[in-house]
Amino acid sequence: KIDQNFIKKIDNCDSFLEDKKNSLIIFENFSDYNENAISIFKIIESKSKKYNVKIVISSDSDLTEEYKQKINFSDFSILDFKVFGPNDEDRLINAAKEILTYHLNFVSNKIYKEFDITFLNKIRSDKNCYDILYLDQIIRNCLKFTHGEVIDEEDYLNAIKLSPINLHEIIKHDPIDHLYGMELKSARDEFDKIYLKHHLNNNVSMKDLSKISGVERTHLYRKLKQLGLKNSK
Repeated sequence: KIDQNFIKKIDNCDSFLEDKKNSLIIFENFSDYNENAISIFKIIESKSKKYNVKIVISSDSDLTEEYKQKINFSDFSILDFKVFGPNDEDRLINAAKEILTYHLNFVSNKIYKEFDITFLNKIRSDKNCYDILYLDQIIRNCLKFTHGEVIDEEDYLNAIKLSPINLHEIIKHDPIDHLYGMELKSARDEFDKIYLKHHLNNNVSMKDLSKISGVERTHLYRKLKQLGLKNSK
């Protein structure tokens, strides 16, 4: 994550991007950036494809009007999130549903589907839907498994049954909770396996994995062999 104070310290954009190669950079509070910071951002953005770097901009105000003369926003996918208070659960669920549905329907090039009132009543009455991960899984299942264009109460019930994971467990457990009951050495090896497998599944090269993990390549090969993992090319 990068804010204005950090970006103004970057004196060589190529060196900075080489260090961040194959990663995601979030430019926070972009509306606070001054002219110098914006100039540096534009250089980084123009070189991002060369280094396979993904760019995300966050701001609490609409940037498309204020910065349209300085930045080509047609190169970005824009998501508008509204922040609600603690007593606005219904509005929050509805807004989250709209955002997720838009993203999954249009960004993913899926066939358009919409929700009827019986479905909306179901998610409003399900307190678990206040958790964004739970709601996301419900919507994904409905869009994936519902054949018609309209998603109703029955589809909601089927989405829960069809879930490949227990939705109620999403909001109760951390993915590494099981490590806390293990001996330290076993837990450390198990975490190493989870960590390395995550990067290998994302097709990270051994050179980049060495840089990301801070482990020398020769030792990295030995570690993968010890854990029974196949190294990437």
